[in-house]
Amino acid sequence: MAVALLSRTQHNGRFMRSLPFLKMIGLSLFAGLATLPMGCGSTPEMAECAESNLIRGVCAGVPPNPICSEDLCTADVECTQVTNVSNDSELENALGEAASGSCIALAPGSYGVVSLPSGVSLLGKSAEVVTVQGVSVAQGAGGVIRGLKVTGDGVSVAADAEVTLEAVQIDGASAVGLTVESGANVTVAKTSVAGSGKHGVKLVDGAVLSASESIIEDNDGPGIWSVCEDGCNCVNPPSLTLTDSIVRGNHVGGVVLFGTVATVERVDIVSTLVGDDFMFGEGGGGLSVNECSDLMAKSLQVLDSQSFGVLIDDSNAQMGETADEGGVLVSGNEIGVWVQHISLSEAQTVRLEGLTAEDNYGVGIGADGDTVGLIICKTAITGTAEALLPITAGVTEQVGDGLLWLGGSELTIEGLTVGGSARASIVIDGEASGSMTNVVLEGGDESKGILQQNYAGGSQPQVGSNAPAISTSDAEEFAMPEPPATLSSGL
Repeated sequence: MAVALLSRTQHNGRFMRSLPFLKMIGLSLFAGLATLPMGCGSTPEMAECAESNLIRGVCAGVPPNPICSEDLCTADVECTQVTNVSNDSELENALGEAASGSCIALAPGSYGVVSLPSGVSLLGKSAEVVTVQGVSVAQGAGGVIRGLKVTGDGVSVAADAEVTLEAVQIDGASAVGLTVESGANVTVAKTSVAGSGKHGVKLVDGAVLSASESIIEDNDGPGIWSVCEDGCNCVNPPSLTLTDSIVRGNHVGGVVLFGTVATVERVDIVSTLVGDDFMFGEGGGGLSVNECSDLMAKSLQVLDSQSFGVLIDDSNAQMGETADEGGVLVSGNEIGVWVQHISLSEAQTVRLEGLTAEDNYGVGIGADGDTVGLIICKTAITGTAEALLPITAGVTEQVGDGLLWLGGSELTIEGLTVGGSARASIVIDGEASGSMTNVVLEGGDESKGILQQNYAGGSQPQVGSNAPAISTSDAEEFAMPEPPATLSSGL
């Protein structure tokens, strides 16, 4: 699994990283939705996919080729009636007369804000030649938005609406790029959401979003923000499915979930930054799973976040699997993975399997907050470097530890390698419970060992086969960092 080379400088205790994006080996040609007609025996000329947009060999984002060679493109969309328009006046008339199942075909040009009636499709040739200032989708089913750029107001999908977005570029929305209201069902493919003034994509209670082969980048707020208002008491959680997609260069958070059911597969979350402007200084974590969310993730990479790579708080999560192609890589973040308050609100399980936490700063993996139900299986923590992390209010200290087992947590470890830790290898702080088998310390961590500090008696993890013994100390040998700051669902 290839990892982007990292370039970092340290400033005011925070590592400010350059924004290298993962480069997959080789280039592939993207077939597009349609090819330009050519003479007999000739080969269509296809634009290359930008290397930075390749995700596991798939080209994400808006296709580099138009939908068709003609100015008006309706192929592969079922239309009971087609109305061709070339200016705002014609568009207004078409919208007023459109019935569910009909299509409006936009000629190349720029158009104003579109209020799309229920079940009506809006079709352009490509995002490079057709622009609208915003799209609102009314309640109802069956519409398609394809082959155009949306600016200004972005795309807003009303409650209980159903729509498909394909080859759409949502660029520079003043607030939210794509809003999915309660009960709406949205399918997104080969689409980009970039440069929004707030969230890139926002889901609320009961919203359903399935996004594939898409890019969400450079938004002033979180890339994806999915919130159930009642959190752990949520009756109708939002649902997110994200596949073959890239989430990069967003602020506050890459993917942020509150009370959400989510499936994430073949996804890269890259270079998440702290907030700017309307959420100045907030967050900076790649993947945040909160308030009784339920996450299934595999073939995931979380790279180069200014704050944590992954934070799981009071939620269920299955991350990774033992198969190579299903593993999870968390690298180059200030704190790799932090798990806390598991089983606080209800019985929960977090399973980290086939996960690699490498070259993170401060902490490779941390568990805190009376966590019960964390299982670490066939996982590696390597190369954890030092970083200045807050210890108490106003106090920072250099921390560079592989695994921190804090807050009376109960962990089950069934196969763990820890190596190259800058400060400590495995530190258990105070009493703890659980078990360890098949634990390997290497790369200098053999001499650091496993330490249970601030320990004056009481519960200890059980040490099973092929695991080093635990040494104990009633003193605090290492100052423990504060947990990463969590975000408010009200942002």
